[in-house]
Amino acid sequence: MNKLYKSLLLTTFICFVTLQSFAQFENGVYYIQNIDADMYLGCTNIKGAQAALVKHGHPYLLTVHSDTLYTIDSHIFSNSSNHFLDANLMLDGEAQYWQFVKTDDGNYAITCDNKRYLRSNSTSTTITTTTNKNNRMAQWRIIKEEDRINGFKSNYDATFLIRDAHFCANFGPDYKESYWDVKNANMPNNVILGGGTAPNTCAIASHTTFDVSQTLEGIPCGTYALQAQGFYCLDGTRTSYVPEIYLDDEYDTFHLGTQKEDSDNDACSSFSLGLYDIKGLTTTTYNGQIRVGARLERGTKLRSYWDHFILTYIKDLDLDGYRKAFKESVKDAEAILDMKMNNDIHDSLVATLAEKDKVEDTFESLKAFVNRLNLAKKAASQSAKAYGKIIAKCKASLDLDEFGQALFNELTVDILDRYAQGVITNGRKELKELDSLYLVAYKAQRTPGIDMTMAIVNPQVNGTMGWTWEKPNGGNGPLLNDKSFEYWAGNSIPTEKRSFNYYQTITGLQNGTYTITCAAFNSKSADDTDFTPACGLYAWNGQDSVKIYVEEEGRTLKDYTTPEIKVLDHTLTIGVTNFTTMPARWFVADNFRLTLVSPDPTLAIKETNEEAAIEGIYSINGIRRKALEQGINIVRYTNGRIVKIYK
Repeated sequence: MNKLYKSLLLTTFICFVTLQSFAQFENGVYYIQNIDADMYLGCTNIKGAQAALVKHGHPYLLTVHSDTLYTIDSHIFSNSSNHFLDANLMLDGEAQYWQFVKTDDGNYAITCDNKRYLRSNSTSTTITTTTNKNNRMAQWRIIKEEDRINGFKSNYDATFLIRDAHFCANFGPDYKESYWDVKNANMPNNVILGGGTAPNTCAIASHTTFDVSQTLEGIPCGTYALQAQGFYCLDGTRTSYVPEIYLDDEYDTFHLGTQKEDSDNDACSSFSLGLYDIKGLTTTTYNGQIRVGARLERGTKLRSYWDHFILTYIKDLDLDGYRKAFKESVKDAEAILDMKMNNDIHDSLVATLAEKDKVEDTFESLKAFVNRLNLAKKAASQSAKAYGKIIAKCKASLDLDEFGQALFNELTVDILDRYAQGVITNGRKELKELDSLYLVAYKAQRTPGIDMTMAIVNPQVNGTMGWTWEKPNGGNGPLLNDKSFEYWAGNSIPTEKRSFNYYQTITGLQNGTYTITCAAFNSKSADDTDFTPACGLYAWNGQDSVKIYVEEEGRTLKDYTTPEIKVLDHTLTIGVTNFTTMPARWFVADNFRLTLVSPDPTLAIKETNEEAAIEGIYSINGIRRKALEQGINIVRYTNGRIVKIYK
């Protein structure tokens, strides 16, 4: 045997062994369980903290990128570089692909560099790493969703079926929109899912009606019981309408608060002590679907707090129950076959339905088929909903002006092609891209006098998202009850100027002339003998600025609008600040608005030119780039044309 042949054989063997050490999974939903701690991979209840071990676990959509590389769709809010859970495995602040390595015990180690492996922590529930993949605390089970569901038995804790059952603060808006459905709220911003101080957070609805629910699909047939905690506090006269926890058609009312709770933190403390249990709700499902939630149908002079959903699988159906379940599940599955969905998911549902004529009239045969069909039906239902959201977002673009609509149509051609071909999976990537592309088209509109407020991130100042806060020398801020910007210099009269600047830079705007409006007041204190307006609203285009002082108006918000300012390079900074050397005492601003007074008149002329140069390159989030980068690039030309370029 010559040396070259031996070398090739050895190389082949090494590659084979190396490949065999990595696990290979199919695309699908999985739970990841730490063997040493007997808990599941999840996240802490503290915003900005890393991944953790939790009792019930969270479902992760695993996507295969190669034989050994994966990404997950965890829905876990990741605003910090030390999160391990995001679209990719986080390690040293960088997103990496997931890898699952077989260990000596036949379990799995989780890594992204085959050097460091996720492991449990003996002193807390947070996740850390080790270099030893065979460390007992680094051993994990990778459990398919259907395998966990098929393990149900009497009095089984089924809380994991409820996504975000304890309203974790570390789940972001995308997650809550995907699983908790908020309806019938006359003041939607007053419904907060995940309020209060960690580690205990809860759901809150203040002075608003609401119906916050979750429909659980593809679950085992049988009888379930629901337990939760909830109470309400009156802010007016007693009402005959009180909030309710419900399970399908069964419901029970919240308790009236007895501990003088006055905040979400107080509520979380009471829930930790188990003071407001609501029990005794049961339902039996024959089609693998139930609905859980909380609601207040009328009456708004109260605050509602709820938390800690616990779902228990009480017992299975009998033979007659599965005969009924067979008929209902087949009927439901056939009803969604004509809906637009992913082709593979549709084919899987068709194939499962084709087995119905082979099912024997026995408990085991009927149960096995019904469970398989309900899971296939769940996948089809979720896919159909995603496809429905995609087409709904495209139709929502009809409120753009003529140029904006034409641009949106051009930018979204590939998404609509994938939609037509039925190759979109869960639709989350496409929905996020549609939102970004809509914003690109929205900012490019050219109708004089058009409202461009959507180009502002968080114009209602619900929290600080999108805004930068500078307070170099004292005073308080930047928020008043998380609902508006506030600067308070303090109780004593300042002897020096106390500056502040609360601003954001808007990118990707159509060049043209704009005005900015906000509601504000600038108040003096009772012990101030003199008052001169010092604060106001401003806009800066990189070369010139405009401003307007906010007059002393007591404590009533009033609209103020800046003079017109030209946007020259698609970028505009807006904000509120202290303009003078006079000390600011109390200043409040809210409800920022942006108006395109007139588009750049040279655009119409430039568009007639046959040739055009690149004027700017942007990410889909509007961040300017020096050159084309990997992924999606929005390219703006000097003739006003905007195109999407993949690299």
